[in-house]
This record gives sequence, C-alpha cells and structure tokens, in this order.
Amino acid sequence: APAGQPGWLNIHRPGGSRGASLPGRLPVGADPEPDAGAAPDPALWMMTQWREAILKEGIIVEGVVGTRSWLDDGAPSDIGKLKELGVHSSPPLSEILPMMMKPSQNQYAQLLLLQVGRRMAAEAAPQSSTEAMGLAELRRFLAEVGIPAGQERREEGSGLSRGALVSPSAILKLLVHMDRHPHREVFLNSLPVGGVDGTLRNRFTAEPLKGNIRAKTGTIKYVNTLSGYLATAAGERLA
Repeated sequence: APAGQPGWLNIHRPGGSRGASLPGRLPVGADPEPDAGAAPDPALWMMTQWREAILKEGIIVEGVVGTRSWLDDGAPSDIGKLKELGVHSSPPLSEILPMMMKPSQNQYAQLLLLQVGRRMAAEAAPQSSTEAMGLAELRRFLAEVGIPAGQERREEGSGLSRGALVSPSAILKLLVHMDRHPHREVFLNSLPVGGVDGTLRNRFTAEPLKGNIRAKTGTIKYVNTLSGYLATAAGERLA
C-alpha cells in the first residue's frame, strides 16, 4: 500500500496444516511489527530448530529428526541408555508473566496452573489430577485475598471456558491485594500498558491516558472487559 496509509496483516494457518497465508496490506516504509502463529507440532518445531542450530556449528546430524509422546507410546524401556544432549532451563516467573499477560497468551495461563497443580499433587495428593490441584491452590489463594467462594468459578487456567465466572468485586479485591503484595512490581510490570504494548498498544493512545493505564483485557465472543489501574490528574491511583 502507499506510504502513510493504514496497514494490517493477519496470519492464517488452517488446522492440521503446516502452510500459512498472510492476507493484508503493508504500507511502503512501514515499521516492522512482530507477530506469531501457532506451530502445528511444537515438539517437532523445536527439534527442527535445534537440528539447524547444530548444523550451523558444523556438527554432522544423520537421519531424520523425529519426536515421540511418552503419553501415547509409553516411556522407552531403554531410557537408561539415552544420552542427554542439552538442557533448557525455564526463565524466572517474573519474565514469563509479561509474555503471558501482555499478549494475553492463554496457553501460558493454563500451563502455569498445571505447573502449580503438579507441585501440589506431588506434595499432598498424588491421586488427584494436576488441574484439580491447581484449581484448589488457586481457590486457597483467593480465600487468602478475601474473595468468597461464591464470587468466582473456574474450570481451567485460561478463563476461556464458558463455565468461568468472576464477579467485578472479586477482580477489584484482587487488584487491591496485588497492589500491596510483596511482589507488586512483578505483577504491575506484567500488565499491558495503554498505548504502549500488549493488547492495549492500540488503545488509549492519546494523553493523558497513554502510558497511564495498566490493565488486563478479557475478551471472548460478546464479552469485552478491562481491569487494572490508572492515576487521576490529582495523583490518585485507582483500581
């Protein structure tokens, strides 16, 4: 498109396909804008990237890269003979949270719930599912915040389920609680900033709201919500 005109670009990959189409308009001279699409086979994607990285170092790789699921195939009987070629340690939660909250990455939210559930199940109730244990720990935390059981209902970690219900007063109590929490800065830094980044980069772009609003979007069909913080002209901080 001519320079200065509005542009847009979508990534579309049909389910089960490794091909993607990129419909849209790109103005001449427009700044690059990073985006992402889901990989159809994340494990194979990672192994392919790893193979290419090894080849770039001049290491010969024979055969074909493949993956297997221990959930589907069972653990290999010769696991003791396998050789560990590399380890990737997770970044700290303070770095993971912005990657979850700012773009509203639902899979990260679900996986974090399962991670908490896995820890709790290993310590207390190995017969319980990781999801059930994660939800139990979530409710324990909400009770600590002072949110009654009747103020929220969750079925999984992302909140995309139609059975997920949270009252506005519960969200407000959570925001006030986190504003006084020892890890307050970690939480605040994870929220999208109006007119700056994440799901709010194209909203609240004019002063005095730009850079002033820190809030989390919540969007499913027919529902669009926003919860967070802003400062008034008098310097009051509001949740």
